[in-house]
Amino acid sequence: MFLSRDVDGVDDADGVLAPLFSPAVITVTTAGFVDFNSPDESTRVFLSRNLYPEERAYTGTMAAKRKQEFTAGRLCAREALRRLDIERYPLRVGKHREPLWPAGVVGSISHCQQFCGAAVANSRDIIALGLDAEMLRTLPVGVEALVCSIDERAALNRHRTDARFSWSTVLFSVKESIYKCLFPLCGYPLEFNDVSVTLDPEQGRFEFDVTVECVSRVVSRYQADGRFVVSDKHIFSGLTLG
Repeated sequence: MFLSRDVDGVDDADGVLAPLFSPAVITVTTAGFVDFNSPDESTRVFLSRNLYPEERAYTGTMAAKRKQEFTAGRLCAREALRRLDIERYPLRVGKHREPLWPAGVVGSISHCQQFCGAAVANSRDIIALGLDAEMLRTLPVGVEALVCSIDERAALNRHRTDARFSWSTVLFSVKESIYKCLFPLCGYPLEFNDVSVTLDPEQGRFEFDVTVECVSRVVSRYQADGRFVVSDKHIFSGLTLG
């Protein structure tokens, strides 16, 4: 297991998230999959590690599972920041529940059942980034209709089918990573129908258009790099602007 000066139990030794980003982005995940629903003893020990007091202040009303997810995310972020030579920085929460990163740093945290990870970069290298993780599954029909436009669903139906998941779940993850990337940059809370996505399953990449003009103008100034990975248990997506 990875050991650092500050946090143990986190690493990205398997390179789970590395394919999503350029080398300018540092990725850290829980060392092995964490089951937030039924944590074993090693998971409980890992999650018992202290949050900073400023971080702990946000957990008072959280249910046990949500507190575990929050803690794992902060511990991953703590190690990622340490690799940028930023030590002991409490990661506070913004009014839209977004992590408030140190000046000069962009980052993103994601968690789902059995997984938690964080990605950070120096803002002189990457302008904004978003990370999302989802369980390998199919979306309920009602949710799919909210996430995907008619044109997007038609495009997804042309992709090779896989019994383990639906391409709409990949699209859901991609739109989540887009939101996480663009909200800190633009301050606009995008809805699913504000973004149109085109997936390239062969290359594991995606392109997107934003229909909200104030956001679209900002995005057009930068080079977008959107990628996704389907593993045996999860779907991961990442977006950077640079």
